[in-house]
Amino acid sequence: MSRGLLGQRSPIHMRYNRKDTLKEADLIILAGAVCDFRLSYGRVLSPNANVVSINRDRTQMLKNEGIFWRVNLAVQADVATTLVNLADYLNSTNHEVQLLFFFTFYLNIDLLNSWFVDTRMGIISDEERKRKNTENLLKMKEAFVKDGINPLFALSLINKVLPENAILIADGGDFIGSASYIVHPRGPLQWLDPVLNWHVSWIARAAKSYSYALQQKGYPQRSRLNYSCGCFILIF
Repeated sequence: MSRGLLGQRSPIHMRYNRKDTLKEADLIILAGAVCDFRLSYGRVLSPNANVVSINRDRTQMLKNEGIFWRVNLAVQADVATTLVNLADYLNSTNHEVQLLFFFTFYLNIDLLNSWFVDTRMGIISDEERKRKNTENLLKMKEAFVKDGINPLFALSLINKVLPENAILIADGGDFIGSASYIVHPRGPLQWLDPVLNWHVSWIARAAKSYSYALQQKGYPQRSRLNYSCGCFILIF
């Protein structure tokens, strides 16, 4: 969800801790995000938070609302237009708006910085996560598993050579969960379902039938590399 929005190395981009952060949040803005399985159907949202949901589709905007979560403000509109209009409003010449923005943001900058530090420290001090991260790093160094290539190793290599203009297309359940942590999109709109014809496509897919599906879609001329583990395909 919005992977790549902050680039590859943004200092305010924190991984692995969405669930913990949402439990502590005072304000949650679902900017096109849907309370489906990715957000545990809304169960990960703090019951004490003010929740704003913005979406073009009313059904998606209020998915599972009233069951596992409560919305305080529902905005049925284009997400990008809404956020741009909000930014313009906060930067308007209205002195009351500017004063409110100043008091709520700039005077609390130390509090915000403290929140970032506390959140990161929460990750580092969690021994269980440290252990899992260490195990994953060791697994990523193993080139082969059983009789096929190690997908974690392949993903780590992809992340090293991924060009700045690459667009990633991902599908495949748990395997893509690993890809989302290991492979970092280089910028916004670079982890998508559709792809532009003049860019290289890096596709991670769990189904072995994807190569056949491409031929059925009219792409038999494209080179395909299908690893023996059956869960990684590159299309150039």
